[in-house]
Amino acid sequence: MTKNFISLDVEQNGLGGKTYAVAMVVYRDGEVVAQLCLSCPIESLNEPVSDWLIQNPELQVVDGSTVCSYEQMLAYSAKFYKQFAQLDDELNHVTKWGYPDYNATRVLYHCGMVCEGSFFNELVSNGLLGQFERPMAPIEVADYL
Repeated sequence: MTKNFISLDVEQNGLGGKTYAVAMVVYRDGEVVAQLCLSCPIESLNEPVSDWLIQNPELQVVDGSTVCSYEQMLAYSAKFYKQFAQLDDELNHVTKWGYPDYNATRVLYHCGMVCEGSFFNELVSNGLLGQFERPMAPIEVADYL
């Protein structure tokens, strides 16, 4: 198992809704080197609040997160991801097509097909990541929790 990875968790306004919280922890050689925890007010998503969040209002606020606008949360998250998805060594990690290799650092998540995958689609659709800058082979850990 690689010792360089990003552990990612997002919270969304129901399954398929917009992201309202993002947390990432970066590991290098098995040690935490950086972390990010951001959230935005549910009301700023400009979509109806999901039934799940209405029934569980305690989930609407993420304790310990830095609260910012939805747009800022996405922009800061994309910048953080791009900074740490590439390995920060002397080697110039590029794909065989000549693009920066944002898959040099693995991404771990749980239930990623729905939530974290949608988050990366949000980043692409908002012009914050290119098509090939999101993780192509993330590691799903839900079965192991």
